[in-house]
Amino acid sequence: MEAENITSPAPKPAHKLIYWAFSLLTFILSFFVTFGVSGSAYADKLILFSTIVLVSFFAFVISRLREGIIILPRSIAFYISVLLLLVYLVASIFSLNSSASFVGTIFDTETFWVILFLVMSIYLVSMAFNSLGRLAMLFISLFASSLILFITQVVSMMFGSGSNLFGSWYDLGIFFGLTTSLALASWQFAPRVTFFKWASIVTFLISGVALIFTNFILAWILVAIFALSLGIVSLTMGNKSVPILPCITFVLALAFIIFGGQGRLLGNLVDRVTPAPLDVRPSWQGTAEVAIQSLKDNPLLGVGPNLFQRQWVKYKPASVNQSPYFATDFNHGVGYIPSSLITVGLIGFLAWLALIISLVFENFANLKKVKSLVEPNSVYIISTAVGSMYLWVISILYVPSLPIIIFTAILSGATIACGILVGRTSTTIIPYISFPKSKLLIQTLFVILAIGAISVFYLFFQKYRAWAYSSRGDVQKALTIDNSDTYQRLVSERYMTDLEAIVADTSEDDKAKLQEEFSNQFNFAVEAAKKATELDGTNYNNWIMLGRVYQAALSVGVSDASSYATDSYAKAIELNPTSPALRLELARVYLQMDDRENALKYLSEALALRSNYLEASPTLFQLGYLEYKEGNYTQARLYLEQAIIINPDYANAKYFLALTYYELGDPNQAGVLFENILSTNPNNKDIMDAIANLKAGLPPIAQ
Repeated sequence: MEAENITSPAPKPAHKLIYWAFSLLTFILSFFVTFGVSGSAYADKLILFSTIVLVSFFAFVISRLREGIIILPRSIAFYISVLLLLVYLVASIFSLNSSASFVGTIFDTETFWVILFLVMSIYLVSMAFNSLGRLAMLFISLFASSLILFITQVVSMMFGSGSNLFGSWYDLGIFFGLTTSLALASWQFAPRVTFFKWASIVTFLISGVALIFTNFILAWILVAIFALSLGIVSLTMGNKSVPILPCITFVLALAFIIFGGQGRLLGNLVDRVTPAPLDVRPSWQGTAEVAIQSLKDNPLLGVGPNLFQRQWVKYKPASVNQSPYFATDFNHGVGYIPSSLITVGLIGFLAWLALIISLVFENFANLKKVKSLVEPNSVYIISTAVGSMYLWVISILYVPSLPIIIFTAILSGATIACGILVGRTSTTIIPYISFPKSKLLIQTLFVILAIGAISVFYLFFQKYRAWAYSSRGDVQKALTIDNSDTYQRLVSERYMTDLEAIVADTSEDDKAKLQEEFSNQFNFAVEAAKKATELDGTNYNNWIMLGRVYQAALSVGVSDASSYATDSYAKAIELNPTSPALRLELARVYLQMDDRENALKYLSEALALRSNYLEASPTLFQLGYLEYKEGNYTQARLYLEQAIIINPDYANAKYFLALTYYELGDPNQAGVLFENILSTNPNNKDIMDAIANLKAGLPPIAQ
């Protein structure tokens, strides 16, 4: 084994291919979409990312097999990233649902395979970008990307829907916050007026404008911090002139931090042009409460990668059920890294923290190697440190989309590359070809890794194809490509729509034909829903779908449909015990079965979870109506009064409550309610007649 410090460790052809591949990725990732193919920018970007990583990895494997050597950077951050990958592998194996943890859907960002490709990116970038020219190309590609993205966004806002090619609105703000910070660092520390310096100022201007109109406060806070830091660094490293641009940036960012929030001066001005969407995600307290409960059962490796939602629905704070977002199933907590405490446990969370700390250490160690601002490498080392730390802070405080996570991996790899460039980080060369006993083993390992990478890419590509068909409405075709519980559930939903149409069809005289059609659609719907539960029995949505199918069959008297429906909803409640909606649905099933005792039980539980549950008022009304029709007026009053408390504008409930009051010997209260109904329904003859009858001492409804 030999260790030496080198700047171009990979063989030349592979080195160039990896370099150009990741330069291309950096350039086109932000605006890459395949118009009309998948219908999702996220899906398009994932397939682009996985393709480029796979091509680069193959170049790496072939070069290693030809040269008979392994080259590894002596970087703590790199080895911790490998350790993190192993944690995700083990956590996925022991996951509550290994399939969801290993692969998941095309939109998941915390699966093992995504982490694998990110770690591969860190390594490949660290090996291919450890020279001045190549680091310069990395930043030029990013700057050019921001220009193209800016132009497409302006065109979209002027002539289109205003949607963006990057992803969510706030991810767009995060990206332009990144390029603003990088451009500021590049302009401030570029040694002379060059193309790179002019590219920096152009990027700074367009990114600053974009940042104003996206107006994401977290991005402004980080831009302010890094602008202040860059100004201080500039002064401490011998720059005698006042760092004007960092000062201007800091003041602008501070103004938006103070006055750019919702309902404030700058925020209102920006909202007139580009109204900001709501940023809805769990709070720090909510994430902490879920983590505490989850760690009691799964302290070391968590519930499994990509399974935060499973724990959220189990342990979310009770206060969430009183908010408008009580039925939202969040896939992450308050931030990407904090969520890992639930998904990969203490070991995984500590591995993430160790990776971030090691990268911060390596960035500062690289900066210490910069002795003067006139050194040509100073601008790239400072810019890399700014970009890397900006994105890692974002991953702690926010849940970024896949493109932001990919840029985080690329700039983390660039951090290691900078260490190699300045001579702080050496590389370990393992000439395994000189050891016959290990040669075959390592070559076999490389082949296995290559086959594994191909398999993963094939899996991603199939999921991408399936989503493309699904987005065009061909769910059956999607299912033949990707036999997942998601598509089985969608297929069952389609059959459910047909079932409901058949039940509602009163024009068909041939009842036998209708019954046959219902039976066929019902069997198809049940089969798809059952397959969904078999593929993922831990997802409560699959059990809801099965319950809905059997619930639809209750109205036509299908044998045993009632027991299957109640069992399915009960299983869904077991997996999602904090949901008032599931209990309300089960109450409706029992009411459909005329089991009022159980209907009331689950309805009460639903209202205990969400006291202001508007959707529960029709079920309360139905119970009250049934009691009224049977002459149980005291019980009817309780149900109808509660329905009105939840929904004060519920006219039907008020009407029957007024009748109930009359039957209980309180015509005055009945009259007050009828007057109230008339105020919102002024031309309703029945209500006017009821009021007139009461004033005449007659029953409200003529006998």
